[in-house]
Amino acid sequence: VLPGATVAEKLEACLNALRKGHDEKIVASGNLSKSLKEINKFLTAVIKSKGRRGGRNKCHAPILYICGAPGTGKTASTTQLCKEAIEMEKGILEEWEAPPRYHYLNCSHLQNFSTKDAIEKIMKELGKTTLDRPNDEAHGYAMILILDEVDTLVGSKGTEDLLKKLSSWAQDESKLLSLIGISNAVNNPKTTRLLEYGMGGDKLVFSRYRKDELVKITESKIGFSVVDKKALEFIAAKVAASSGDARRFLELVVLAIQSCRRKLPVKTTDSPLTKPVVTIREAMMAVRETNTKYKDIISSLTTIEKITLCTGVHLARKFGGKELTVTLLRNLVMECYGTESDDMSLEDFKGVLERLEDTGLFLIAGAKRKISSMGVMDLSRCPFKLDLQLEDVESAIEDTLLQQGFYQRMVDRVKSLTVKC
Repeated sequence: VLPGATVAEKLEACLNALRKGHDEKIVASGNLSKSLKEINKFLTAVIKSKGRRGGRNKCHAPILYICGAPGTGKTASTTQLCKEAIEMEKGILEEWEAPPRYHYLNCSHLQNFSTKDAIEKIMKELGKTTLDRPNDEAHGYAMILILDEVDTLVGSKGTEDLLKKLSSWAQDESKLLSLIGISNAVNNPKTTRLLEYGMGGDKLVFSRYRKDELVKITESKIGFSVVDKKALEFIAAKVAASSGDARRFLELVVLAIQSCRRKLPVKTTDSPLTKPVVTIREAMMAVRETNTKYKDIISSLTTIEKITLCTGVHLARKFGGKELTVTLLRNLVMECYGTESDDMSLEDFKGVLERLEDTGLFLIAGAKRKISSMGVMDLSRCPFKLDLQLEDVESAIEDTLLQQGFYQRMVDRVKSLTVKC
């Protein structure tokens, strides 16, 4: 039950509950529930064997690779289950037995480290000088290292050497180390490289949240007494149809609550809550509010920026999220523009992408560096996916650019293309 009695107090309680996030228990249902069971199987095998094996899907090395779209609960679920499994094990250990431990590390923070320095940093954070298994079995225990954004270690010799070393330690029974890698990369060149280093033989893919699962998340946090169930279902349906990102869903719910709080008269906010005050109207306003922001940004773009944005979004939709290259995107933009691709250099096109990235309209899924920090040749060869989490960008394009015949014909042209990705 949410604290408070008046409408104002209940609205504030809703906002506080939705912003808590990390300290709350994951709401497990549907596909997420299945994923959590698989993680628990791995953790149980690791803890019981004291880091000697993982035991999931006949992959005995204590290495698990968890992947899926952003906002699907990968990191939050993994860290929560590690805490719970370790606490449970502590409760049954004898006093002289060492308990298992886990440590979380975001790999993007290791980008500028040499292999030697990165190992020293990891060992320091683990509070260890060695990961060798002690002769005394009572003092042996599982040391679980969670490597978030593990795909950022791919692409640089120094960080790939680090991944190779950690993986070899995890596969060595004389070491205490077990690994859980987390990434948005499901099936691309980076996952192939990760597999070469032992990360991905045992792969668990997190599915995007469905409408009913998103609604259950808010039901567990705030119920339906303040925010009408139909309002939550409206927002959930919109998000589930595009990204399935729980974080995006919660952001829109917060916007709807804030919209309601701004428009209610003092007389109402000071009175007792008798029925839901956040309705589908506020939900629609929250969605429209984000659309308006993107419409204003789109209207300020140059023609070539508008064409690039429109082409990129619909190209990504057409090929279902498959990887593209900047060279391919540039050629298609020039084709839609009605001119030769040689008329715009890669350097010039990179500038277009940089400006779109700065507006927040054009994002590269899983990118760990800004486009501006990438060299032209690296960018031209780099496989990428447009980040379509921002479903409101596409909606804003429909409400602005596609109202003009030129852009609609351009989109029709993109839809008719046959391109190998």
